[in-house]
Amino acid sequence: MKQVFLYVAAVGGLLIFQSVHAGQSLVIGVLEEPQCKPEVTIAIRPLFVKSDGQWKTLDTRESAQSMSFGNLQWIATLDGTQLGQLHARDPGFSSKYAWTYSRDYLLKPTMPSGLRLPDNRQSSYGGWCDPPKHRPLVVTSGSRWRDPEGWKRVDMSEPGLHRAFSALRRQWSGKSWCMNGPDNKKISVRIGPAQMKLHAAYRDNENRELVAMSLDSRLYECDSEVDEGGTVHWILLGASPRYIGDINDLVDAADYDGDGKTEFLFWYGGYDQDGYVLFSNDFRRKTAFLWRYH
Repeated sequence: MKQVFLYVAAVGGLLIFQSVHAGQSLVIGVLEEPQCKPEVTIAIRPLFVKSDGQWKTLDTRESAQSMSFGNLQWIATLDGTQLGQLHARDPGFSSKYAWTYSRDYLLKPTMPSGLRLPDNRQSSYGGWCDPPKHRPLVVTSGSRWRDPEGWKRVDMSEPGLHRAFSALRRQWSGKSWCMNGPDNKKISVRIGPAQMKLHAAYRDNENRELVAMSLDSRLYECDSEVDEGGTVHWILLGASPRYIGDINDLVDAADYDGDGKTEFLFWYGGYDQDGYVLFSNDFRRKTAFLWRYH
């Protein structure tokens, strides 16, 4: 998949990647600026391990107890390109509050010369706190980061937008929408494509499309007054349009485990909850790594 981001790849000669050694676990994580911290730092957050043919989350001390993260060689990637190799020190986790593990357990990377996080020019990847100044990158302990399905960012056609909206409207069956008018009076609104904002659209080699849309930020559910406006919804348009979920921003997409199908890693930001969500097996399987702040 192709997106326009600014980054500087590792320099100093040809980078040679290594395959996963026998007995070494296949792990994917992110190289990121952890949010809601008193100081801006760069860390590796291990997220998921491939075990028994499935991606499993590493969000508790128990789920990660057999891992030796400090011995892994990580490869930072973006859009099917290797940006650099790095190792990280494992400082351990000493908090007596087990629920903070997924939020606070982070590895301290040794950044190679020339590798840095790309600028977050569009202020994406926001959550409970302000968006980071730099976007996260996927890191993998494996040797695969290509996208065999060829997902690329595209301009969405008018018929495509209508198909995406129709799929979203089915998801919202039975809901009614309102906004505040003059004197803060509640006004009922009949929604259509004109009330939607397109955030991103991607297309693969088989002309399937992945679309991110949100309602006008002024809209909310009439009965509950839940603030729906601004929530980003993702829809997969293929033979049968499918609602994927309300997640925020795509981090990257690649076939990390070599099964021939692309995995998609998203950033999720919500009320007192942030994290990452991995979709695999043609979006049929969802694995989430989430944390809370309070």
